Amino acid sequence: MSTDNYELLAQGQLPSTAGVLYTVPGSSAVIISRIVLVNTDGVNPHSATLYINGSANTNLYLPTTSIAQGDRITDEGRITLAATNTIYGKADAGTEITYHIFGLLIGP
Repeated sequence: MSTDNYELLAQGQLPSTAGVLYTVPGSSAVIISRIVLVNTDGVNPHSATLYINGSANTNLYLPTTSIAQGDRITDEGRITLAATNTIYGKADAGTEITYHIFGLLIGP
C-alpha cells in the first residue's frame, strides 16, 4: 500500500528576482496539484511570475500575473516533476506575495 499523501511542499514569500521556491528531492518525483499566490499588501496590487527548471523565458509556467491587493490566485494545473526539478518564482516587489505549493511526493 502506498503512503503517498498530498501535502504542503513549500511556502514562503516570492523574492524580487527569480529564485528557487521548491526542489524535488533526489530519488523522488512530485505531482504539483495547486499553487496559491497571495498578495499580502493591503494597499497595492503586485505581479508574480513562475517558472519550471530555470528562470528564462523558455521556462515560463505562469506568465506575469497581477494580483489585487489582499487577493489571491490559485493555479490547479497538474505538473509532474522528476527528481531535482525546480519551481522558480519572482514578484515585482519582494515580500509582498506569499506562495504555497501543494502536491503529492512520490518516492522515499
